[in-house]
Amino acid sequence: MNRSIGKLHKKPPLKRTLSCPKGKKKKEIVCKKKKVIKLSCPPPKINVRPVPGPQGPQGPAGAQGIPGPQGIPGPQGPAGAQGIPGPVGPAGAQGVPGPAGPVGPVGATGATGATGPAGLASFAFVCSTDTQIVAAAPVPGGQGGAVTFNNPPVISGTALTFTAPSTFTVNETGVYHISWEVFPTPGVNAFGLFFDPDAAGPAPAALVPCSNYGTNAGNQPYQGQVVATLTAGGVLTLNRMDNMGALTLQGDIGGGTPTVSASIVIERLA
Repeated sequence: MNRSIGKLHKKPPLKRTLSCPKGKKKKEIVCKKKKVIKLSCPPPKINVRPVPGPQGPQGPAGAQGIPGPQGIPGPQGPAGAQGIPGPVGPAGAQGVPGPAGPVGPVGATGATGATGPAGLASFAFVCSTDTQIVAAAPVPGGQGGAVTFNNPPVISGTALTFTAPSTFTVNETGVYHISWEVFPTPGVNAFGLFFDPDAAGPAPAALVPCSNYGTNAGNQPYQGQVVATLTAGGVLTLNRMDNMGALTLQGDIGGGTPTVSASIVIERLA
């Protein structure tokens, strides 16, 4: 700020204080005659509020800052949609068996099975407890005396009939299993089954093949057996077949103990 002071009357020097803009120090001016003093003050400060310009473009993102501390968990959100089922996991260990359940209802009857094999159709058994002498055969292998049986027979079915003391009558044609046993005194002897197909008819009795058995020692029981086809109307006997002299079937042993001297069992198989 420039100010001019003109000539002054002769007077003592004047002191004047000039005001400067706010915030500056006041200066004391001494005025003297015939002097012009130029004072310079800084220009006043003008506060002008700037008008903001348009916003500039978004700057690049800064570097990732250090994660802050874990916040307090928020409330439970709503359940999401059902996800796709995962693969089946491995089977777990076998659990403890539970208690048995109640018995279920009876099921329907199944179909009838195939017919099984036929059982024993008919049989007969008889034995002797007598000591008896049996006549020798006229020739080796011939039909000698018949073995006798003094006990009542045990018969089942209608295939066989026993006529005491020695004869079985075959009432039904079939396949028969025949087993017999004798207890002779010491010596050589043999026995076999003879079958007469027409009983008292003209046909002679003949040895049933494979039914003949014997011993070279004796004095102990021995047996024979066979399976054969027998026809109805024929008769069957157990006969001695050797011609080695007198022979006794024993009904007891030393000391008088009773024994079976002979027995026979006949079974119809078919």
